[in-house]
Order: sequence, then structure tokens, then C-alpha cells
Amino acid sequence: MPKKSTKKRVHNKSTGRSYVYDAKYNKKTVSDRVARNKARRMIKSELVKRHGKRKASSLMRGKDVDHKRPIKRGGTSTRKNIRLMSASRNRARK
Repeated sequence: MPKKSTKKRVHNKSTGRSYVYDAKYNKKTVSDRVARNKARRMIKSELVKRHGKRKASSLMRGKDVDHKRPIKRGGTSTRKNIRLMSASRNRARK
């Protein structure tokens, strides 16, 4: 009988997905996550009003909602402080 590994998986072998980002995201406090989700909903509702539901979904795909002044440094989830940015660009600048 093979011995079970106690090592945590770093990535999914079949899809190649890395769990490093997920692990970091889950360590953040709940209130920060609530603020980020609120900002995402705000941007999406604005896009729905402008372009319709289907187009808004396609515009949001592959994008992150970026806080100009990060929540960690006292930023808020107001419309002035958030913007839509590509995921790769947003995560590279941090």
C-alpha cells in the first residue's frame, strides 16, 4: 500500500493551476475581502448600466478591480479609488 504524502500541493497536475495566489488571498482578513468584493460589484453594476449584462461580463473577464490607494494603506472602496485593470498588470505591480 503506497504511503500518503503529507506535503501540500503547490499546483494541480491536470490543469497546471498554481495554488500560491489562492493561499495568499485566503490569509487576508475577512473585512479586506468584503471591501474587495464590494468594489467588484460596484464596477460590474456600473458596466451593466452602460453596456448591458452580457457585455459587462465579457468586459470583466480576465480583469481585476484595482484600488489606487490599497486597502492596507487606508484606501476605501469608493468609485474614486477603484479602477478596472488586467489581472497580469495589476498583480505585477504589487
